[in-house]
Amino acid sequence: MPVVYRQSLVVPGKPKNLFKSLCTLLILVVLMCPISGMASNTEYDFNIKSQRADKALIRFVRKVGLQILFPNEQVSNRYSNTIPGRYDLDTAIKVLSDGTGLKA
Repeated sequence: MPVVYRQSLVVPGKPKNLFKSLCTLLILVVLMCPISGMASNTEYDFNIKSQRADKALIRFVRKVGLQILFPNEQVSNRYSNTIPGRYDLDTAIKVLSDGTGLKA
């Protein structure tokens, strides 16, 4: 059973590299599944400034009403791009993550 510790998911008995890979996959699945099921022409007013990626992701999901799980220790040391104005979900997540090393 996974244990939540300091905003990170810890899986006892698994190697750290495998854990990182699984967390990255989880980010992709959680972000892309709800987005692909929603109307792509719906636009949201984001206006999220460049900041630590963990804070930007939290603001992003609050704007659109999604729930995600991400490895805080991997995301908090990166900075997001600014999302100025109105975008559909697909475009907004690409703008947010472009060039950051994060994949959506």
